[in-house]
Amino acid sequence: MRHGTNGELLEALKRTRCVLVAGKHIQRAVRGPESIDAFIDEHLGIVDAIEAQDFLLARDRLTRHLLTSSRKAAERLEAFRAMSAPIEVAFVLD
Repeated sequence: MRHGTNGELLEALKRTRCVLVAGKHIQRAVRGPESIDAFIDEHLGIVDAIEAQDFLLARDRLTRHLLTSSRKAAERLEAFRAMSAPIEVAFVLD
């Protein structure tokens, strides 16, 4: 279902949906259900700066958000790998 008019943004979200969903499941497995990252506040700060037409602030907030998110994602993946053992699947083996 489409709720926006920015086709390029909708396509980007569609392409990355599986990564976003997987990331939230990993986050919940590692940190528990009570501590979901409050990333929406960072997004709102970016939108607020754009609405105020302060594009340098929006750029800085977006850059900081992406760097922080990247670091957090890498840390969560490492923690998830440390707590999970791979499952051997017969049809994947030689």
